[in-house]
Amino acid sequence: MTNCLRKTLPVIITLGEILEDEYQVRTCWDTSKPDAGIMILGDYWPASQLTKNYDLVVRIFREFFDTGNVSKELLN
Repeated sequence: MTNCLRKTLPVIITLGEILEDEYQVRTCWDTSKPDAGIMILGDYWPASQLTKNYDLVVRIFREFFDTGNVSKELLN
């Protein structure tokens, strides 16, 4: 990905897991962002669930690759 795109595209990261027979979805959540909706591919997503922090994205993917899971500190 070019640096130009890397700086402008917001990312949403989710992790689905089954806990006690219930499907739960964990995601990044930044409560400092407004509750406004941002359209991505025809769907609105809360700004608080989107990130442009690609270092965080890489950390999440690396942790999932290395361990098969992502800590609650990264995805809550």
